[in-house]
Amino acid sequence: MANSTKFKVLELDVINEVAIVFAKQVTSKDFKITPTSQLSGVGVKFLTQPRKLNSDGNLIYNYWAFHLKNKNDLAKFSTNSIVDLVC
Repeated sequence: MANSTKFKVLELDVINEVAIVFAKQVTSKDFKITPTSQLSGVGVKFLTQPRKLNSDGNLIYNYWAFHLKNKNDLAKFSTNSIVDLVC
């Protein structure tokens, strides 16, 4: 069975022609991106952890940026939705 982790979508953006889903991890579980990893059925090229501060000025450690393989797949996501990362 594949490893699955849940995230809440916070922001959607296209930066330098790359579609990015910014999301907060909502299940406490280790995960690792592989060449076949999918975020709600969409291929993930790679993952970064941008610096994001909360309202108190503290770093948020469960904030991730999923860089999608296909820019057109960004339309499949909406903010505040819960998505599954399958590794």
